[in-house]
Amino acid sequence: MTTAKPVYFLPLWCSVCGEGNQRENWRAAHRRHKGQRQQARLALNTATLPSGLPAAVTFVRYYDGKKTRPLDEGDNLSSAFKAVRDEVAKFFGVNDGPKDKLVWGYEQGRFDGDPQHAPCGIVLHY
Repeated sequence: MTTAKPVYFLPLWCSVCGEGNQRENWRAAHRRHKGQRQQARLALNTATLPSGLPAAVTFVRYYDGKKTRPLDEGDNLSSAFKAVRDEVAKFFGVNDGPKDKLVWGYEQGRFDGDPQHAPCGIVLHY
């Protein structure tokens, strides 16, 4: 009999957007990235997590199809979570490169527009 691996969902109450198409001042981008890092740090510090590194980390973005649309999964989705990914890697004390101990993944899904629903989140697979 195998035991189920624990999965933890940490909601992030910040918005992420594709960085490649943004035409904005660097200060506005820095302010947005700072808020994303703070939300990721808050979610990780307040969660009760088991010791050790997770086997995989998946970043999830939700869209409603009206005000927000799905991002291109090739490059826009991963670039949207860059600041969050950096903060998660810093929290666990690893680099976020392709040859590192963690496996990084990205997903997006549609939701019904409930205002109590987080726009994005982090899923930790232990």
